[in-house]
Amino acid sequence: MARKKQKGSSSSSSASSNSSPYAVAANLLTQVLEERKSFKKLVYAADGSLKVSKVAYAQVCQVLSYKSILDQVLDQVPKLKKDVHNTGLLYVLTYELLWGPNKSIKGGGVVKRKIMQHEQHLLKAIDSSTQIAQQLKELQTKKQQQAFPRYARVNTLLTSTKEVCNVLCKISKESKNDKATMEFYVDAHVPDLLVFPPSLVTDVMSKQGEKEDKDSNAALTRQQEAIRDMIQSGKLILQDKSSCFPAFCLVHGFQSSNKHKQQVNQLNYLDACAAPGNKTQHLASLVGSLVNSNKTVGKRRKHPTTTITALDRDSTRLAALSKRMQQLAPDNNGQHVQVVTREADFLEAKQDDFAAPLGSILLDPSCSGSGIYTAPDRWTEKTSSSESMEEEETKRIASLAGFQEKALRHAMSFESVSKIVYSTCSLHDRENEMVVQKALDAVNNTEDGESKSEQWRVVAPKNLQNWNRRGHRVDGMSDRDAACMIRASAEDETNGFFVCCLEKISGENNADDKDDNESTESLVVVPEGMAVYNGQFSSTNQGTVQSRAKQDVAPARGNKNPMKDSERSTSKKGPTGNVHSAPERKHEQSNANDKAASKKKAKKLAWKKRQMEQKQERLEQKKQKVSS
Repeated sequence: MARKKQKGSSSSSSASSNSSPYAVAANLLTQVLEERKSFKKLVYAADGSLKVSKVAYAQVCQVLSYKSILDQVLDQVPKLKKDVHNTGLLYVLTYELLWGPNKSIKGGGVVKRKIMQHEQHLLKAIDSSTQIAQQLKELQTKKQQQAFPRYARVNTLLTSTKEVCNVLCKISKESKNDKATMEFYVDAHVPDLLVFPPSLVTDVMSKQGEKEDKDSNAALTRQQEAIRDMIQSGKLILQDKSSCFPAFCLVHGFQSSNKHKQQVNQLNYLDACAAPGNKTQHLASLVGSLVNSNKTVGKRRKHPTTTITALDRDSTRLAALSKRMQQLAPDNNGQHVQVVTREADFLEAKQDDFAAPLGSILLDPSCSGSGIYTAPDRWTEKTSSSESMEEEETKRIASLAGFQEKALRHAMSFESVSKIVYSTCSLHDRENEMVVQKALDAVNNTEDGESKSEQWRVVAPKNLQNWNRRGHRVDGMSDRDAACMIRASAEDETNGFFVCCLEKISGENNADDKDDNESTESLVVVPEGMAVYNGQFSSTNQGTVQSRAKQDVAPARGNKNPMKDSERSTSKKGPTGNVHSAPERKHEQSNANDKAASKKKAKKLAWKKRQMEQKQERLEQKKQKVSS
């Protein structure tokens, strides 16, 4: 009889989940947690739109961010886990009760009643655990730091930044209600990169979002439709800021790129680990823009087509990559750039496999992904802080680093290649600086320990001179090399990333570092009437946003002036390395306010960093006491 009752309970649970307001979120969670499916693939359609409602998407993201804490709490109430067989619904409802907006569960049902019976046990599990309390504090801090803006890169093979801004600003100009349009800015470091609010995807790409009042949100709806059309047509590409650095550095980061732009396209590019293709397409856009600028500046002559070969060893990923490139980088783009996709393992690729000699390699190999703060799929990977899990993670990182070093050394073996950009979305030194140093030690010296005539060396990317966050010095590495490397973190309002530029030079020029500190012109073009992003969407900079809206150079949504021809800006070193356009000279007061706000933000971030370091030290001391 007991078994029959249990079956009936399970059936009721299933039925209640189908009629529950949490049914969609519960179903998604079950597929992610039990069937190990990709959350990203479950919720996004091929055109980038959300297949589920904004509410369900937000619910799953919140539950996944609390996943490790929920595991610990539910482990303290084993009877509840045993009684409820719908894993996804159990996690959603427990989260809603303990940390949801209303700290309550809507509706009724068997699962709700079972959870409510154990409410006191759940609360006691939280109150009695110092570890859970500490994790909750750290989670809240991370959430505040990681409320990043959403970045969208203009695909210059299909349109221009000026055209995109014209369209969106025209909608803003025609709007009678300034609050009904979305603010957006020009990024200060990466050309053709626009900065939108963190809610861009859920606001714009959700097909099943809640109905909104048409009268009060008419202009917003028009702007949403315009942005959605641009994303779906490939004119705008959703790509995080830091992941734009590798291709940007490969094309514009080397000194020869600045001195001899007309020669850059004479050798071809290789994206060694290309899927899903954002960096490949960015590379094509940058090369295309470079060729066009050479045609206008230099003599009229026939420009050879630059080939970008995109490799991937997985046939499924390659098929998706090929389809994506056909849309985003068509062969008939008229910019002397073509993207060729090939199914191949980069570690087995040889110089003779390519019809034309390669000059540059973009190497972004598989990594731990520890810098991707905003990907919900990553939150399910760390479900425990036990020693066994830490040991397993250490082994995984060591294995990845071994592959990364092998790939970098292989890239350096191509005779015609003189430029390499190595990048990862990892925060670990073991996958970043240590990989570079080990590869350099291996390829620059003979078996007898003597230096080779040709040397690979680390160079500072000229296009990111004003980027403040640099590499970590590891054993065997000079301070100079560490300072040449680029790092990004949550404090930069982007995901964690590492970028290193490597150049092959002859022995007699090995010590030639005279160009390392030369000033270079910024490549960021700011359309007239647009403002440069300076933390306006940061939770710690709301005051700046308020004051900025009152200035003449307002966010794009408040721009009532017609757009004029873009003017090239010049770089100015400052706390954040901002770029200011020529028409902004009359707004010196606004710039002064921005600088003051930037300094205030930097001080607050520094204070938070010290607090986190102190917490870490206290935790380490506690661990040492426990182990002793």
